Amino acid sequence: MSTNSEESGSQLNKNEDLNPIIEIYKMYAEMADNISERRDKSNVFFLSLNSAVLGFGGILTSNINPWTLNLLSMVSFWVCIIWFTIILQYRKLNEKKFEVINNIEKQLPISPYTDEKKLLDAKKGNYYISLTKIEILIPLLFCFIHLWTFLRQIC
Repeated sequence: MSTNSEESGSQLNKNEDLNPIIEIYKMYAEMADNISERRDKSNVFFLSLNSAVLGFGGILTSNINPWTLNLLSMVSFWVCIIWFTIILQYRKLNEKKFEVINNIEKQLPISPYTDEKKLLDAKKGNYYISLTKIEILIPLLFCFIHLWTFLRQIC
């Protein structure tokens, strides 16, 4: 028959065993957050760049050589393709980070990320759309605008 002090000691050993796992979990959660911050900064950069190009091109449309405008449009189009690709790569990286986090959570008494994902997936009335699916629409919209500008000039 075990006493309360034996149970407390057993619980203490169990908590000590979890400490390295908890530290790794915290590190991975922080790394996932850092990736999201880098992704946000990347999006701000590309959004600002495209806004500046459109503003610059719009102001100078009547005073700019059509070939220069075509070149600007095509370069901007390819910049948007690169932006789109970067978003997809960040998504893949985050997915893998969260797979690792979910695997670590299996060893912990609680699993907030796994629980959150289950709750988002289970909502029937409140359809959850991945932010990446919304996020990739922005570079695609800019691609369309730059392509349209290019085609308008050559037709």
